[in-house]
Amino acid sequence: MLAYKNIKLIAVTTEKDYYDEKKQKTIKYKTPKITKKTIFEDNYCHDLGELYEIIKFNTEKHFGYNTIIEAKFEPYNEY
Repeated sequence: MLAYKNIKLIAVTTEKDYYDEKKQKTIKYKTPKITKKTIFEDNYCHDLGELYEIIKFNTEKHFGYNTIIEAKFEPYNEY
């Protein structure tokens, strides 16, 4: 049976510009502002269905403008 360990989901938000109220215009950053936040971390997952539910729930919960979800895990055979 295939199982998964060291599961980690990270939300990565990239901001390229911001709106300045004083100047009444949008200003671009010299380098994009990247924010990383760990949204889920677990040591063990029993099967693919459970892993799918974890990824689906967290993707829907943390979906936002310029935000992507990175998933990291290690599959292994469990007898």
